[in-house]
Amino acid sequence: MNNYVAITQNILIDNTKVGCDLYLKNYVNGSPRYVLFCHGDELFSSERRKELKELFKEFIHF
Repeated sequence: MNNYVAITQNILIDNTKVGCDLYLKNYVNGSPRYVLFCHGDELFSSERRKELKELFKEFIHF
């Protein structure tokens, strides 16, 4: 976990570049796994926010 920083969804601003890759943390058989959600050079749109709200688990790790 030393390579990731947890953030809340409120820090993300619609229609701006994220600036870093965003990963969602998930557990498989008790072990943490990180799934890429958004590339850093991608615009974070309101559509992506809706997607995120469906998947959101408290924190996002990047």
